[in-house]
Amino acid sequence: MSEGYDALPELYGHKMTIELAELINEEEERNSTCAHFFLSKGFPFVSRMEGGFASAHAYLCREGPKNHLNVNDVLIEYDPEVSLFGRFEKLHSMSSRDKAQRSLQNMFDSSMTALTKIGRDDRKQQRQTSGSFRDTFAQKMQTRREKRATILESSRQGQ
Repeated sequence: MSEGYDALPELYGHKMTIELAELINEEEERNSTCAHFFLSKGFPFVSRMEGGFASAHAYLCREGPKNHLNVNDVLIEYDPEVSLFGRFEKLHSMSSRDKAQRSLQNMFDSSMTALTKIGRDDRKQQRQTSGSFRDTFAQKMQTRREKRATILESSRQGQ
């Protein structure tokens, strides 16, 4: 049984990306290699589950209870909080209100991350600017001191 990457868009509404397409192609190659191996060893039939583990997991979570199948009884050492597919199912089964709240939370988190980065960049620029301002100010003050010293020296020589 494969991971079932090809079932993710249908099961969970994942958008097809280049990375997902690559994973699906790699998975197909592994499935074909595996099937050829068993056929070459003389097995007369080789079966595969369409949708792989993702579909089996989704079925167990969504339809299993109706058929007296509990995911924890069927899958060994299964923890839905750790399992990627368990987390997908949790998101899938959320109410619209919970999904909206989660979406807002994600938007808030990403905004805070962006604002923090912008704030850091602004502070860095201010430090650079204030550093160059300090340097310029120090140069101006030195020039003024030198001019005053020159004027003072001229006035002493003129007395």
